[in-house]
This record gives sequence, structure tokens and C-alpha cells, in this order.
Amino acid sequence: ELPTERLTLVMFDLNNLKRVNDRFGHAAGDSLICGIAACMQKGYGAQRSCYRLGGDEFLVMLRDCSAEELQSLHARFERAVLSYNRTAEHTLSIAWGAASGSAPDNRIGWVDALLTRADRAMYDCKKRQKAVAAEAERGGAQI
Repeated sequence: ELPTERLTLVMFDLNNLKRVNDRFGHAAGDSLICGIAACMQKGYGAQRSCYRLGGDEFLVMLRDCSAEELQSLHARFERAVLSYNRTAEHTLSIAWGAASGSAPDNRIGWVDALLTRADRAMYDCKKRQKAVAAEAERGGAQI
């Protein structure tokens, strides 16, 4: 049964998983997968619905989550990632995006549309991260 309350979907993409698998082996990639899962649990809480969609993509489902609560939960997630990265052999780099909505009267497809919006926001984040990395490789912006 579909939820009737407000639903927030947070999509995550584990950057460079294929590169880590190719260079260091699947055990190293598996440790990154376990690392992001642990950070999701620490950040968003064990009571939340956390999923691996496959490969390098993950999802958290939040019911009746305000924008302020989402910001607080994501800040906790980012602190968990920073803590993980301090001691990890291979560090986590994560793109993410979120979308929220409520079931309309005509409920068919609304969760899929929400997932599409969250996925698009995640890929927008990934593009920004790549642009920042490219700028850093060129020596940074001139001031």
C-alpha cells in the first residue's frame, strides 16, 4: 500500500565505485558499499527505510519529514561520512539529491515521479561535483 502522507526520497550515488573496483579489487569496493550503508544508518537513523538500488545507487525514504528535519538528518549523514573518511583506506565521495511530495488524488505513478525528481537532483549534484573537480585541476578560479 502506498503511503498517504508526505514522502521524501533521498537518492545517493557512490562516486568512483567502478574505479575503486578496477584499481583495488572488489573487496575495496565492497568496503565502500558497507561504508555508505553505515553512514546512511548513522545519518538518517535505523528507523528510516534505507535501500541499495543496485550498483552504486542508494535510497532513503522519509515519511512526513520537514525541510528542516531533512537538513538536520543530512548534516548528520555528512558528519558520518567525514568520520568514516578519516580512517578509511578508500574514502567515500557521494552525490545526492532529494525530492518531496504527497500523494495526489490520482495516486498512480506519483512515487515514480518523485523518484525521477530525486534522481535528477542527484545527477545535478554529481555534475556540480565534477565541475568543481575540473576547476581544481585547472588551478582554481582567478580572483
